[in-house]
Amino acid sequence: MNLSPIAFFVYNRPHHTIFSLEKLLQNNLAKYSDLIIFSDAARNKSEENKVILVRKIIHNINGFRSKKIFYRKKNFGLAKNFINGISLVCKKYGRVIVLEDDNITSPYFLQYMNDALDIYKKDYKVASISGYSYPIENKSKKYYFLRLADSWGWATWKRSWNLYEKNGNKILKNLKKNNLVSEFNFENTFNFFKMLKNYCLKKNNSWSIRWYGSMFLKKKLTLFPPESYVDNIGMDQSGIHSIKTNDYKSKIIKKYKKIKRIPVEESKYHFHKMKFFFTKINKKNNFLKKIKKKINSIIK
Repeated sequence: MNLSPIAFFVYNRPHHTIFSLEKLLQNNLAKYSDLIIFSDAARNKSEENKVILVRKIIHNINGFRSKKIFYRKKNFGLAKNFINGISLVCKKYGRVIVLEDDNITSPYFLQYMNDALDIYKKDYKVASISGYSYPIENKSKKYYFLRLADSWGWATWKRSWNLYEKNGNKILKNLKKNNLVSEFNFENTFNFFKMLKNYCLKKNNSWSIRWYGSMFLKKKLTLFPPESYVDNIGMDQSGIHSIKTNDYKSKIIKKYKKIKRIPVEESKYHFHKMKFFFTKINKKNNFLKKIKKKINSIIK
């Protein structure tokens, strides 16, 4: 098997970084895989010590076939660091497995990723492979496709990454022009469009919402597993865009049976389950907002 290189992105979270790398090393294929780490520089002096600690960790980590570290001399910021790093790896190797410091992987993560990359390498309708699976009902326990490019432990090919549209306003206009906003928002159950709009208004610096938008407009699909090969421990307000929540906590898969090719078409069943999941989260968030508003009015 021609194993895909792993692009690993770090910044200023030493505890997340070491935990994530230790879990990645528990993968049987880790010792045969090339690890390429992109370490962003501190934005200001208050973050320098944590960045230094992270760089000590990645300098000392061993156990992969090879390791290369890109130490950013100046702060790139989240989006530029990812886009530049993924582009470099894709250009050299033709495909990439992408992880960041808060992605905790199953011992079977690398096996699944490499198998799926090989199986669908010639299926141009497939944008990417997701290691994460949303905590939705999945009675069939089968893999499935969605028109949703996810970014928590994932993989792609150079052919897909070449379609990445950096211009958020361009994506925004195309979604409006083609009356795709509702579909982009999973029939208005989750406001991805607002996230994209906020990027255009410079309220966030998300590369991933543009990745989703780029693949959505090209009608590309992403393969999702029946249970997650990745857990995200960054939903603790430690990340740039993270919030504190357990809503996205998903079961980690406990065994691996080599995947087989399935038809490349969006699963209506899983699309419906995703809508139900997003609706449930919205109701919960709206309820919490009302409670918070009520408490604030009492305090005032």
